[in-house]
Amino acid sequence: MLLAGLQLIPRRFLEEAKVLMMFSVLQESYAQIRYGITTSAQKRTKIDAAVVQFWKRLIIYTRNQCNLVSKIQSRLELVISFSSMVVLTILAFVLINYTSLESNGRNLGFLSLSFCFTIALLLRLYTKCVMAEKITLQEHKISCFLCELSSESDPYDVPLQLQV
Repeated sequence: MLLAGLQLIPRRFLEEAKVLMMFSVLQESYAQIRYGITTSAQKRTKIDAAVVQFWKRLIIYTRNQCNLVSKIQSRLELVISFSSMVVLTILAFVLINYTSLESNGRNLGFLSLSFCFTIALLLRLYTKCVMAEKITLQEHKISCFLCELSSESDPYDVPLQLQV
């Protein structure tokens, strides 16, 4: 029954949901790394090089996952951007020539449908941009915390290992 219900959902909506889930998983990964660094730093008075190297590997691994998601997403976003431009152009043409077209219910329906479709495409792009910004913000929080940690701890150990 679940499979029958999933067949009714268009494939592109499932792809969109998959990408948004990937973005949220990456965001949560950075949040968990930051939480692990925070708890580890609170427990120890001196942080050794092996722990910092482990943090560095975790951050690099998560960053590589972000690069893979962006490669997956780039072609789809290009198509969405192109289709948004096409639909926006059609909408602008119809708005400009609305008075010269026959005024009946179909023209108004087409106008409202193209407007809603354009807004939906732009909202999809905006949502993905916001999710990508949140991932970048999480990574920035980690780097700021590591810089603060390096200034609080041994000045010769952590900064040498933090060249991420």
